[in-house]
Amino acid sequence: MTFFLRMAIRNLRRNFRRSIITISSISLGLALIFWMQAVLEGQNYNVVAAITAAHLGHLQIQRKDFALNRQPDQYFTPAMAGNFEKHLPPGSSFSERIYLPVLLSTSEGTTLVQLEGIDPVRERKTSTLADIIKEGEFLKPETKPDCDSRQLIVSKMTAKSLGVGLGMKMVTMTQATDGTLGNELLRVSGTFETGAVEFDRSVALTTRECAQKIAVMNGVHEIAILLPNDTHTLEIQKKIAEGLDPSLQITNWGEALPRMLTVLRYNSSMLVMVSAMTFIVMTLGILNTILVSVVERTREFGLMTSLGTKSNVVIFLVMTETLMTGAISVVIGTALGWSVVLYHQINGFDATWFLGRAPMVGMFKLSTISTPILNLAGYFKLVAASFGFVTLAGLYPALKASRMKPIEAMRV
Repeated sequence: MTFFLRMAIRNLRRNFRRSIITISSISLGLALIFWMQAVLEGQNYNVVAAITAAHLGHLQIQRKDFALNRQPDQYFTPAMAGNFEKHLPPGSSFSERIYLPVLLSTSEGTTLVQLEGIDPVRERKTSTLADIIKEGEFLKPETKPDCDSRQLIVSKMTAKSLGVGLGMKMVTMTQATDGTLGNELLRVSGTFETGAVEFDRSVALTTRECAQKIAVMNGVHEIAILLPNDTHTLEIQKKIAEGLDPSLQITNWGEALPRMLTVLRYNSSMLVMVSAMTFIVMTLGILNTILVSVVERTREFGLMTSLGTKSNVVIFLVMTETLMTGAISVVIGTALGWSVVLYHQINGFDATWFLGRAPMVGMFKLSTISTPILNLAGYFKLVAASFGFVTLAGLYPALKASRMKPIEAMRV
């Protein structure tokens, strides 16, 4: 084996410039794939973290009919969800929510919004709604179950269109679950602004107790669950589903936002496509280098076969040169890619140059600065695939060298 390695090194050094160019091109390709994979992992993580932490959560427990119709009377009591908390890992949180279509009225006008009744304490742990307050303050816990504080948070857009400010009153009206017209006089305690026009135009916040009083109900429409990360979401979803009332269902963020899940899968597919193109170019580069090397050494191979060297030995020698070229390229490419990823892990990768401005996901802007995440298992799968391409690239020159006829080769 040592003999073949020494011969491979000698033959690679024979045309040093050509070997350097080939190894450099392959290394840069692998480094690019390494970096792109890490950046994509980081970007996908940021997207999932943004949409789950902002409001959606990783999991949502609802009545099956509410998921289709979203009617106020399609609520459930938390007891129907069973003891789902025992399946949540440390660091998880959940929040009970109520969703009501209501008319907000002032002397200046009327607008239709979705009033969300939330638990202020749990919501702070489950979403970032408290972080979007621009004026006033976030909701405070109710001291009494009858909506004594009458708090209301609206967007700055809604407040401006209805001519209200902090401390001013607004009338809320909706169809209660008992068939009556539910209404309440609430006071604006804060305003918010997300930058997402649709959300700002259509959402208002109040406490869970106030929403229950307006709608005449004693349950909730949703329990949103935020997990520490998205690693075991599907496993936890399956465990919780087993203990739910038959009328309830639990969905994950991907089922709630199928379009976003499609976008993330599309991004991963694009990486596979770029990797495949890189491997094809790499294969052609190695094929060209080894094939030219074989042609240049035609007399050498002819002499070897005339002295009784078996064809499989010639094949092994050429394949050793090919695989050594690939191995050197992988080592250099991995080191180079790791260095770039490490730099961006420390300083962050700013995609502003590519995106122009921060994109919107739901009601929040995504940060254009992300931290690459190393996925060594995925990368080494690509490395294994690259060695497969390298092997294919060296196979034809190796067979060509082994099939040379001594007499014809010596004449060259």
